[in-house]
Amino acid sequence: SLEITPEAKMIVRAPLRCSEKEIQDFILRKQKWVEKVIAQQSKRIVLQIPSLLEEGTKIPLLGQWLPIGWENQKEPSVGENLVLPVKWKGPLLQKKLIRWLKSEAENYLTHRTKVWSSHINVPFQTVTITHAKKRLGSCNYKKQIRYTWRIMMLPPSLSDYIILHELAHIKVHSHGKAFWKILREWIPDLEERKNLFKQYIIH
Repeated sequence: SLEITPEAKMIVRAPLRCSEKEIQDFILRKQKWVEKVIAQQSKRIVLQIPSLLEEGTKIPLLGQWLPIGWENQKEPSVGENLVLPVKWKGPLLQKKLIRWLKSEAENYLTHRTKVWSSHINVPFQTVTITHAKKRLGSCNYKKQIRYTWRIMMLPPSLSDYIILHELAHIKVHSHGKAFWKILREWIPDLEERKNLFKQYIIH
């Protein structure tokens, strides 16, 4: 099989009995498809917190790209810029920023989950924020929901989509027809949001 990762890297899986020539021939037969997918991937928007954070570096936050600024203050503040405390400067800056984003995610995503839970009358138990890179959200049989802080980099329409996705799992645990039927009732523009979501790569 042939897979193109979100980072536009190609992964080939083949049985041990396959020769190198057979693998190369297989890749050549799929060349047009590979080129098409890589071209699509290259157009996607990468959301991540850079390791190098300087004055003016833009940080994705709830769908906006906010330039970093510095002030003598205790905690970050958000306006036209993302203003960080001067005392944060140093080798641990990225870790401190991510820790703050995780705290903001706990407040924001818990609040939005409560809003939607009340609106659609689907109660949940708890919200926990994780550091997961690939799994944006999950919900178990105890109605406990987990989100990664990285959701905070997405536009609000997509964070709400993820929230409703997890609340739908309280009613239907699989991704079958019943699950998508419920989600379409809650999100009339579901297909538009799914297509928008595909435009992002989250790190």
